[in-house]
Amino acid sequence: MPARGIATAPNEYVTRGQWPKATLSKDAPAEARHVLEMSKRLEAAIGERSMRSVAIAAGVSVATLSNLLTGRTWGDVVTVFRLEQALEVSLWCGVHAGQRGGTKASSSRSGRHGATSGRSDLTSQRRSAK
Repeated sequence: MPARGIATAPNEYVTRGQWPKATLSKDAPAEARHVLEMSKRLEAAIGERSMRSVAIAAGVSVATLSNLLTGRTWGDVVTVFRLEQALEVSLWCGVHAGQRGGTKASSSRSGRHGATSGRSDLTSQRRSAK
């Protein structure tokens, strides 16, 4: 499924090399550069694991995983989230491809269980009120 407003697959912007170790055309949209970076991170995170085992752990199909790794699809938020959870790694590349940390979004994501700290603050407030 193409991304909104983009009629081609990300790998169609490759001018040299093979996805994800490729060079994209100068006119490639920023989204294609982000998906390329995400594919590199995904490939590194998978390492020596089988695609089947990763797909099962993430609850996605092997075909979806393969399509992401080869740039045949743009991916979607749910799939990326599931892969991040299964692989315990951030695949999202931030505001600009390659940017890590330093933003409110990335710092809030760094703690996988950040919601629990909010609950303990709320619990403390309730105890103080009694």
